[in-house]
Amino acid sequence: MARYILIRLTYAIITLFIIATLTFVVMKFLPGDPYGSEDDLTDQQIAVMNEKYGFDKPVTTQFALYMKNLVKGDLGTSFQYPGRDVKKVIFQKFPVSMQLGVEALIIGTLLGILLGIFSALKYNTIWDYGTTIVAVLGISIPSFILAVLLQLLLSVKLGWLPVGYWDGPLHHVLPVAALATGVVATISRYTRTEMLEILGSDYIATAESKGLSKQTVVTQHAVRNSLIPVVTVLGPKMVSLMTGTLVIESIFAIPGLGGQLIESIMTNDYPMIMGITLFYSALFIGVMLLVDVLYGVIDPRIRLSGDGT
Repeated sequence: MARYILIRLTYAIITLFIIATLTFVVMKFLPGDPYGSEDDLTDQQIAVMNEKYGFDKPVTTQFALYMKNLVKGDLGTSFQYPGRDVKKVIFQKFPVSMQLGVEALIIGTLLGILLGIFSALKYNTIWDYGTTIVAVLGISIPSFILAVLLQLLLSVKLGWLPVGYWDGPLHHVLPVAALATGVVATISRYTRTEMLEILGSDYIATAESKGLSKQTVVTQHAVRNSLIPVVTVLGPKMVSLMTGTLVIESIFAIPGLGGQLIESIMTNDYPMIMGITLFYSALFIGVMLLVDVLYGVIDPRIRLSGDGT
């Protein structure tokens, strides 16, 4: 098990290094320069930036400085907010993004499980067809398009809900709904498929032949076992929500990392762009590493296949 975790950890470090390198290269192709929108910078401030980031030196030297600071955990200082450490800005705004993602994951998972169970119990009826259509639509429509449609209908046309911001529970409804719809669709499809397979199993027929009520068979045998594969989907869904919040936050003017990333791109705030990109990448890799380890714990055959890979 230790070797399996070590191999996965090595892959994670290599992946993070590649992402950091690509992020640095992409920054060099952005139009403008880090001083372009900072007309009020003094010569002394520019000299300090050159010394820290090596902007007046060859690209290879800049890359070496960038990686050196990165290894030390130094993401630099924001150009947009002079004097403010990038890490502090990220840790200040990330809780809002995390709250949005967690709310969408919890609500989407609960609704998806209920919808999947209902669809399986009503197999081949109009209710089953209806929930299947809803699930397909939920998977097919991107969250940012759904967000705009919800804003237009429920906020602009009907005036039922706030059009944006993050000032109270009512402000959470539309962005959470836009993100949770995809989760509902995915979880309901998994739950329905597993429920149908389990309801046709021999041990379910045995339980029914012993005189157990249908409610007992469903709640104590079918539902519990059908949720095991669903748990394995939650890790990747959490990761996909991380990237989804970036766009949704911008649409609803939510003060999280998504809006900050857009502002940083508009102002060529290189340290902030690279810091947020690496932060999300590390988060993504961390979650996937955890999922891989859990797979290895649940099914040891995964560790053994492909020489631990």
